[in-house]
Amino acid sequence: MNHVIRLASSISLVLLAAGCVNAQDPTELPLNPKKVIPEKPPADPLLAKLTKADPNDDALRLLLKARYKAAAEVIRQLEPRLGTIPHEDYLAQIGHYQSGLKRLLDAGSELTDKPEEKIALLKRHVEIATAFEKKMKDSAAATLGAPHLLGEAIYFRLDAEIKLMKAEKAFEKAGKK
Repeated sequence: MNHVIRLASSISLVLLAAGCVNAQDPTELPLNPKKVIPEKPPADPLLAKLTKADPNDDALRLLLKARYKAAAEVIRQLEPRLGTIPHEDYLAQIGHYQSGLKRLLDAGSELTDKPEEKIALLKRHVEIATAFEKKMKDSAAATLGAPHLLGEAIYFRLDAEIKLMKAEKAFEKAGKK
């Protein structure tokens, strides 16, 4: 039952962040709506670059930017809690984090038009995946009866590095033509 409530809250948060719904009762939201998409520039320069306001943005581009911001906010909220939550929620939290990182990469990929931007996005993804792997090594994942989580984190990082390497090779190949 808790998972259903969390899923409904997560969906509401993403829809709210994307501007698709209005909050009727702020006490039902897991976060302060004003913090979902901050007014001040985000700390992540890539996020700031990819979501920078442009008067030429059409409705689709605005939705893509809102989706990327929503995915980034989910990761920002989940990251500090990794390794600090009760065992029964730990495995689910890791899964949410990994799927959130994938959504962040997918959403960012649709915003990148230039190969240089795509490579910057993939480099950022490798940094996040490496930090996630380190967190899994440093956490109690292995002692929680879930040593496979470290293996998943390693796989996740390797997958990010492979995607980056493929993009760099394609960029180099395109430059030589």
